[in-house]
Order: sequence, then C-alpha cells, then structure tokens
Amino acid sequence: MTETSTALLSSQLIQALNLDQEAQDHLTELIATTAEPDHLNSTLEQCLFSFLDTPEDPRMLAWQEAMAHWRWRRRIILALGNSPFLSNILRRWPEFLMTLQQRGIDWQAEPYKQRVIDDLLGTEDREEAERRLRVHKHLSFLDIGMRDLTGEAPLEETTEHLSLVAEATLEAAYQWLERYYEGRFGKPMAVPEEGGEERRVKFVILGMGKFGAYELNFSSDIDLIFLFDHDNGMTDGKQCLSIKAYYVKMGRDLMSMMSKQTKEGMVFRTDLRLRPEGEAGELSLSVRSAETYYESWGQTWERSAMIKARPVAGDMALGNTFLKNLHPFVYRRFLDFGALESIRDMKKKIDHKVNNQDAYGKNIKLGFGGIREIEFFAQSHQLIHAGRIKTLQDRRTCPVLESLADLGLIERSTADTLISAYRFLRTVEHRIQIVREQQTHNLPDDALGMQQLSRRMGMMDLNQFEEKLDRVRGQVHAAYDDLFFEADRQVTEEGGDERVRQLMGTSTDHQEQETKEHLAELGFEFPDQALERLNLFKQGPDAKKHPLTEAGQRSFSRLVPLMLKHIFDAPDPDLALQHTEQFLQQILQRTNYLALLVENPALLSIIMPIFGSSTFLSRHLINHPRIMDSLVGLDFITTYRGNNEMRVELAEKMNSAEDSEERFDELRMFRNTEMLRLGMRDLAGFAELQEVMAGLSSLAMVVLEQACMDAMSDLMEKHGKPMWGDADGQQHRARFMVVAMGKLGGDELNYSSDLDLIFVHTSGGDDQWTDGPKQVSNTQFFARMAQKVIGTLTAFSAGGRLYEIDMRLRPSGSSGPVVTSLEAFEKYQQEEAWTWEHQALSRAHVVVGHREDAKRMREIIQTILLQPRETDKLCHEVAEMRQRMFEEKRPPEGVIDIKQAPGGIVDIEFLIQYLILAHAHDTPTIIQRNANRALMSIKRAGLIDKETFVQLDEAYRFYRLVENRLRLLHDRSENCIKLDEKLTNRRLAHLCSLESDQLLIDRLQQHFAAVRPIYTSFLPQETEP
Repeated sequence: MTETSTALLSSQLIQALNLDQEAQDHLTELIATTAEPDHLNSTLEQCLFSFLDTPEDPRMLAWQEAMAHWRWRRRIILALGNSPFLSNILRRWPEFLMTLQQRGIDWQAEPYKQRVIDDLLGTEDREEAERRLRVHKHLSFLDIGMRDLTGEAPLEETTEHLSLVAEATLEAAYQWLERYYEGRFGKPMAVPEEGGEERRVKFVILGMGKFGAYELNFSSDIDLIFLFDHDNGMTDGKQCLSIKAYYVKMGRDLMSMMSKQTKEGMVFRTDLRLRPEGEAGELSLSVRSAETYYESWGQTWERSAMIKARPVAGDMALGNTFLKNLHPFVYRRFLDFGALESIRDMKKKIDHKVNNQDAYGKNIKLGFGGIREIEFFAQSHQLIHAGRIKTLQDRRTCPVLESLADLGLIERSTADTLISAYRFLRTVEHRIQIVREQQTHNLPDDALGMQQLSRRMGMMDLNQFEEKLDRVRGQVHAAYDDLFFEADRQVTEEGGDERVRQLMGTSTDHQEQETKEHLAELGFEFPDQALERLNLFKQGPDAKKHPLTEAGQRSFSRLVPLMLKHIFDAPDPDLALQHTEQFLQQILQRTNYLALLVENPALLSIIMPIFGSSTFLSRHLINHPRIMDSLVGLDFITTYRGNNEMRVELAEKMNSAEDSEERFDELRMFRNTEMLRLGMRDLAGFAELQEVMAGLSSLAMVVLEQACMDAMSDLMEKHGKPMWGDADGQQHRARFMVVAMGKLGGDELNYSSDLDLIFVHTSGGDDQWTDGPKQVSNTQFFARMAQKVIGTLTAFSAGGRLYEIDMRLRPSGSSGPVVTSLEAFEKYQQEEAWTWEHQALSRAHVVVGHREDAKRMREIIQTILLQPRETDKLCHEVAEMRQRMFEEKRPPEGVIDIKQAPGGIVDIEFLIQYLILAHAHDTPTIIQRNANRALMSIKRAGLIDKETFVQLDEAYRFYRLVENRLRLLHDRSENCIKLDEKLTNRRLAHLCSLESDQLLIDRLQQHFAAVRPIYTSFLPQETEP
C-alpha cells in the first residue's frame, strides 16, 4: 500500500471536475481510507472517459456538481476505491450519477415496484425487457452500495432495499412473461368442479431464505418456490398446454430471464432447491401437492426454511393462504425440542463440508461463529416456541432475538451480543461481496486482502479488525454451543457419576445383590422394588410396547443418566423413582418430550424434586405432560401472578380456540398448568403459605368466571338476554352472581379443595323472560346456566376434573333451588336461616357478578352479621353444632384429624365465627373473611389477648401447612394422619421441613393442647370428646 500522497488525482481530472482546494483536500482524506487508493485515479478516468473532454456534456456537469458536494464526493470515492463492482456500473452507465443526483430513487415498496413493472411492460421485445431489468438492478445497486459503504444506511435498510430490488424485478419479469405466454398459449383455465364456473388458474412465487426475510446480500441467490392453485385444466389458446406444463415452462423462462448473463450482466441468480423434493421435484407444482408433501414428508429443515417464506410475486392472496394452511406444519402447538437435534445434525453436516473445503475458519457464513450459527440459534427457538408465542413468528433474525429476550427465553445479554454480532458479520459479508459481486463468504487468504477488507469496514488498523472479528465469532459460537451442546456435556458429566455407572453396569445375580445393598445405602427403603423399577432405565423400553424411533432412542439414552442422578440425590429416592418411572412410561411414545428434557437440564432440575416429594404434583405432570411446554422459561416459578395476569393469559388462550371443545381443553390445561406452577413455587420456597392459598383461590375465581362467561354466551345466543319488568313497566337486565363460601370465600383454598358456591340471580317482578327468538323464563335460563357452569367445572375427561362443587350452603341446602333470586336469598337469611348458616356467611364473597349486584350482596350479608344476638343462646347453638359435627366425623383410633380434632382447624374457625356473630354489632371491624386476618381484628378489638392471639394464629398457620402438605403428598383432599404409616409420615414431616415424623406429631399435639382450652373458655362443651 503506497503513501496516500501518491494516490492524488491527476491534474487533468482535477481540472475536468472543477475541484477547488477544499474539495481536493477532502478527496485526499477520502482516498487514503479506501481499500485500493492506487487505482482510484485510473478508475475515475475510465468512468469519465466518454465525456472527459466535453465539459458541456450534461453528464460531466452532473459529475462536477456531485464533486462539489461533500456527501456526493464521499459516496463516489468510497464506491470507486472499495468496490470494482460499483466502479464497473459507473463505467458502464456514467449517467447513473446524474440520475441519482437529480431525482434519486423512491424506495417506497409499491411505487418502486410499479415503476419497474411499467417500464418492463413498455416493451414487447424480450431482449429489451431483459436489458431494462438489468439496468434497474444496477442503478438500484449503485445507490444502495454507495449509501452502505458510507454508513448512511443501516444494515437493515440495505438488506431490505436489496430484497425490494429482487421483488420488483421478479414481479416485473413474471408479468412480462405472463402477457407473453397468454398471447402464445392462452390463459390457463381450471376445469370447473361440479356446479362451478371455469376460472383462471392463479400462480404465486414464494421467496425463501434471506429473500423472504428481507435480508439479501449484494450477491445472494434468490431462493424461490413456484406454486399454482389448480392442476386440472388447460390453456385456452390455439397452442394448448396443461396447467402443469404451462407453469413449468414459465418457471424455466423466468429463471432464465433473471439469471442468465448478458452484456449487461445478470439480475439475480435463482435457486429452487428448497421446493418439495428439492432438485428431484417438479419445478412448479400445485398448492395441493405442496401441502400434501409437507404434511406427509416435510422434515425439520423444511420447517425451518418455511419460517422465512413469503409471497414475493404473482397472486399474493394465494401465497398467504398457502402459508396459513402450512402454519401447523411450521409452528407446532407443543414445544418441539426434537427440532434441536435435527438442526444440530444439519450444522454438523455443514461443518463437515466446510472443513473438507479448509474453510471452517475463513467462512463467515457457514464456519466457526458465523452467520449461520446465529440464524440457527434464532430459528431453533422459533421451531420450539413460536407455535405457542406468536411474537416469535417473525422472518427476520434480529427481531426474533429481541423477542426471545423480552419473553425471558434467553438472557438479554445473549440477545444483545448476537444482534451486534449479526450486524457486524453481515456487514463484513457485504464488504466481501461488494468487491466483484461474487457469491463468496470467505475471508481473504492473504494479508493484503485482509488489509483491504479491514479498510472497506472503515477500520484502518488490521489488528484491531482481526481482534474484533475473532472476539465476535467466539461469542457467537459460545452462545450457539450452549444451546446445542450444553445438554451433551451434562449427559457426559452425569454419566460419569459413580452411582450411575455402577447401576448401568449391573447384569449378574451377584451384581444385582450388591446393587440392592448399594441402593439401601443410598437411602432406598425398598431396594428390591427399586431395582425392578430401574430395569426401564437400564434396559430401555419394551420394543413391542413402546417402539422408539432412532432419534427417540438417542434421547432416551441421554436422558437416563440425568434422571438417575436426580433420583439418587432425592431425600426420598423411592418416591422419586416411582414417579419418574411412571412419567417415563407416559412420555415414551412422545419423542419430542424426551428431547425437551435432554435439551433442558434446568427443566429437569425443576421437575425431578417434585417426583421426590409430591404425588399430587407428580400426577399432574404424569397425566398431563403437555404442561411441560409451559415450564420452559426463565420465570415460570419465580414470578408472582395475580388475578389480572391470569385473566389476560386465559383470555388469550380462549380466544385462540376454534370451538367449544377446544375452549374446554384450553380451560383445563390453563388450570392444570397454573396449579402446577403454584405448587412448584410452594415447594421451591418462592411463595409463603398465605400466597399459595390466595393464588389457588384466585385461580379458582378466574376459571369460575370464564365458565360463567362461556355459559352465559352460549345461552344468550339461543335465548337472548334475560330481562324483567318492574311495576312501572321498565325493562331491566337480569344478571347472574356467584357467591363463594368456605375456603374459597376466605381466600384460603388448598390443593384438592372443593368449591363451596351459591348461585344467585337478580331477576324480579312479574315479566321475567328472555328477549331472544327462542324465549324461556328467567328461572329456566338461570337454572340452565347453573347446570352448564357446574357441568364445565365437574366434567371428568382425559384432562381431569377442574373442581368438585359443593352447593349445600345455598338457601334450604340440598332441597333448595340451585339458583336463588337475590330477593329470596335476603328473605331466607333474615327469616329462615340457622345459626350455622350465618356462621358460614362470615366468609361469603362475591367472585362473579356485576359491581352493583356485589355491592347489594355485601350489604345483605353485612346486615345479617351485624344483627344483635343473645350471647348465651348463640354460644349454645355454636357449641352444639361443633359437638354434633365432631360426633359425625370422629376419627378412628390411631388417626389424627387435624381438621376435626379437639383443638384443630374447626375449633379455631368456629371460635372466630362465634366472636364475629356475638360482637360485630358493637365492633364491625372484626368482620373478616380470612381466618388469620379475622384473628388479628379480634385481637385489636380487645376480644382476645395477645398471648391467645399468638397461640391461635400459630396453630392455625401450622394446621393449614400440614393440610397443604398432606394434599401435596396424597393427591386427594386429606386431613388425617395415620400413626402407623411411618414412611408416609416421614415424607410428610420432610415436606413440613421437620426432621422426623415424631416431631410432627408432637408439634400437632402441642397446638391441640393449647387451642382446645381457649375454645372451651368461650364455647363450653357439655361433654368433652
């Protein structure tokens, strides 16, 4: 590289271009930054050769004017000094500079395309049409290239404009050929189906790869697929062709028109190898054939390719319909981690091919830390997640990476690193290709070539450029490697665990006996059963019962050591092994789930502790493995979700459902997933007990609300709105309300709890009918609605039952109507209700209903609870009811019932309810639905002292914790502890964070002994149980 002083322009050029000293100084600085400053003088002379000696030539005047402006000087010099390709364009068409300077290019998509189309359709001569296409391409590339080299256009604008040039020239060529073919062969007409009319066949061209994503390079092929919508028919001209022959012939002509070399060069190389069956497939094929192919034989790489597909020419509506029909093939509704293995294999093949060409370190697209690794990283996440997350259904690489970070699926720092790397590497790729418009992705082999590339990148220091290139590629490969090979490393690491190796090597009877002894040492209570269960892990699934694909077998083999280590590390390995084996048997036929677990060691770390501690949560996963799709994410169990967040998510899922059955499935899946999430937060220590109970209550309310909305919508569609008329003849809308009682009313719902509900409507007056064409009385309407809601919540299916419903607290109990009018409810509570029903009202809460109706219900409840009462009578009735309840539900010997035991949960709840009914008239602030909040209010009112409050509050919290853990352990509504079930009780103690089952029993007995005297001091019993 010579000194820049020798690269100055000749005096002839300085004079011809009318350069003043300021312009000369600027040019000296610019020339010094170019890749080939020594050649710039001769290059410029060649561009001006035909009019260098004619200063009055408009072209020379345009060059002079351009050189007088610093921005145009910069564009011209950086183009001529860095790109022989752009230099050749200016040599061939020096008038382009005048065109760009005087009017520029309007890069709005539709006007740009229309100009190219109109120009091409202005000639019927094919050779002239091909010439015009190439002129448009070169003029546009000159403008794009100059703005790219100067840094005026960001990468995204450059690639979008390059893609627009391809789109416009392709559409223009297609329309020109369509006109030509119709004149020669006639219009392609589809044979009408029975009763239909003959119509013209539609044709569309899909852009794939970088073209589809608006990410073309300066020397990209354009990847295309040709489709027509009907293959039964002929053209209607004198020279007839079948539909297929017509479009195959046109397709070949279109490829030739775009890619053949003429004296003006080419437009774009075309590549149709991404079509169904690749090079062996039909050049143009029907939409139906393509859909059949993808649905029946489509592979993972074809799903990945279709992510970027878009219609680029022809009938856009046909293209969009085709892609919509293909949507389930491309974007699976479940998490598809099986795609990772396929993509990993694709990349290994690419690496092998590139290595064979000695280009792994040189190729910035396919080699180490190259562009393809970033694209594979983004597309892999799309194949896995985009079926469930629409924001990931984007063709462009950088927006996908942004969305992945926004969704918490990758770290923000990873996204930022990859986006920065992508822009840098794509810019390097552009600088390589803009030299001679060659389709190459390799870095130069020699130092001079690297120096020139560095200068084209605007970096004068080659060492600095090479250091950045190495750093960026290293960062890309590290992120790619973590995604695709971290699981392999962990499998290797866990497979090296001595316990795993010993087990997997067991074969003889002697070895089996040693293994049983070793299993006992590892903490297994039942080593014989454990060894039998472990056969699945050692021998693999029965090939007849559970035949696995080759990919499934590989995933299973990689998964086993990971699971075994978690089992051996579990505090209760017997339980962990039992649930893990059941889980594996459930998912063996779903290779995708095996792959999901292998590729997500973090997910295994979440679910394996569940298998070792909770039958309730384990069966949720075993029976509904689809829930795992929702577990993949950085914040699934760490983030608190309130009613509003749950409502929004459920609404999105319900809106995406296509029919009532799918809505029902979505509702069940939402409830099961959220139940599991809350349980996992609970066990992992991310949520306190009060938050768990409140969360379970909120979940039930949201599900109940959705069931009511669906029922109301269905009935109104058939019968219209329920209306009622008042004495003045005014019509009013009758509304539906759900009142939660018991634990749901108090925000204390537990796992497996029933929902205690009362249904109320607001209809009244004499005229109570719906206003639809198929009228029914409001009584019938609301009765049917209640039945629908109950049916939705209690229906048992493969997805399980949502909730058990208990309606016995409604007016008149089981003998009363399922739905009561608000007026009848108020009358019953004032005139007929028993004391125990007023006790239950202390926890009543409207969970579904209009604000005005909820307010009216609260007023009714408040009025009842604030009534003055005769204390002795109240005391007797409450105590008698508690005694009767205990006698009816007295546990047998050797069983502790934490709910019914003297001093247990019911004693505390009855005491709270008694104090509210006895004293609310004088102290309304003690009316609280939640037991712990009620105790605090009762203490503040001076009705109990601090010591009593502490004893009751601590006991109640501990009882509810034990109840919570009992239900997690047993997968049923359970309140009893059987003293002779030592193993179960040890498991329960562990869940309660206690060292032994005896410590658990002792703690319960201590609380019973403290609570019972407090209870009897307020509510004496005639006979002590």
